[in-house]
Amino acid sequence: MNGSRLALLLLLIPALPLGAQTTVYTPPSTQNYTPLTSHERFDAYLSGIVGVNAFVDSAAVAAIGQAGDWPYEWGEGSAGFGRRFASAYGQRFVGQTIMHGTAALLHEDNRFLPLNEGSVRHRLAYAVTSAFVARRDDGSRRVSFSAISGGAGAAFISRAWQPPSRSSVADGAMAFGLGFAGRIGLNVAGEFSPRMFKRFFQ
Repeated sequence: MNGSRLALLLLLIPALPLGAQTTVYTPPSTQNYTPLTSHERFDAYLSGIVGVNAFVDSAAVAAIGQAGDWPYEWGEGSAGFGRRFASAYGQRFVGQTIMHGTAALLHEDNRFLPLNEGSVRHRLAYAVTSAFVARRDDGSRRVSFSAISGGAGAAFISRAWQPPSRSSVADGAMAFGLGFAGRIGLNVAGEFSPRMFKRFFQ
């Protein structure tokens, strides 16, 4: 499978849940939803760019790239890892800034609130769709324009500092798809992990 076809597949997979009736999976525990305050939004943004998870996630992405020597132009060793870490963190910074800024303007809340009840299929569907939807001030769940714009911005703006082997539109599309695959993975882990560990996935 060439890069263009893989990128197209990664774009189509995240798009499938968008047609789902996401209100079906609204957990009873959030029926009395309280919108985020401006202070809470700012704290969430700071956590997203300078919190522990920001650096752990960037290091994990850099380690995967280091293991596969992607992109090969950055070489190996500590210098190669440093470039990959800086790239991963830069991509995260761009994505978080766009997502939180847009969310504030549109009054969207992208937090994942675990369901913690129901069948495995029900909970899995809720976790997957939650990667693509956000709550509004009235507690309803709709397509998250802030999450999608943040993911797209991070994926395509970051092509500006990538070497030639990773700078194409197809590479940006692949990064976009992988970003949402990561969101889904974190949601699923947050839904099914023991309660004492759930805060690490939020």
